[in-house]
Amino acid sequence: HENVNTAVHDANTRSIVEVDGKKRWQCRHCSYSTPKKSNWQQHETRHTGEKPYKCRYCGYGSVSKSAVTRHENRMHSNDA
Repeated sequence: HENVNTAVHDANTRSIVEVDGKKRWQCRHCSYSTPKKSNWQQHETRHTGEKPYKCRYCGYGSVSKSAVTRHENRMHSNDA
C-alpha cells in the first residue's frame, strides 16, 4: 500500500503528491499518478479532449506526437 505524505498544487493547478518520499504528478480528474511530468501532461489531455499534435496534411490530431508521425507516414506517404 502507498503512503501518501503530502499534496501540493502549484500556480498552474498541477497536482504534485509525495508517495513514499518520491514526487509524483497526480491527475486532477482521476486517481492516475506518475513520476514523469510528460506522462502526466499527456494523460491529462485524455480528460480535456485536447489534441495538441496535428497532422500537416489533414485535420487529424492526437495527444501523442508519435501517433501523428505514424498517421502521416501511413496516410500521406505520397503527399511529401
